[in-house]
Amino acid sequence: MRRFPDVQVLLVRHLEEFVGTGHTGIETPTDLAAVLPFARVRRVGGVSDRLNDFSTIEVDVFAGMYAAAELLAEQIRQDLIGPPS
Repeated sequence: MRRFPDVQVLLVRHLEEFVGTGHTGIETPTDLAAVLPFARVRRVGGVSDRLNDFSTIEVDVFAGMYAAAELLAEQIRQDLIGPPS
């Protein structure tokens, strides 16, 4: 069976560039405080047809301080909506 690539897994790997290895995932870890900052990627919707998969993704950013989380979230947002690198 051929499937579309798992966009959550691909985005988790991509976000390691910003957050670091072990600080990204599709689920919030039970030891969240030990792995801060942390970025969680979740597919929350979207549709697929025979040719395309249109995913709706949420990225949640957790950090020890609001300012750190906001800065990291903005860096991620700029990367995701900016021009291709």
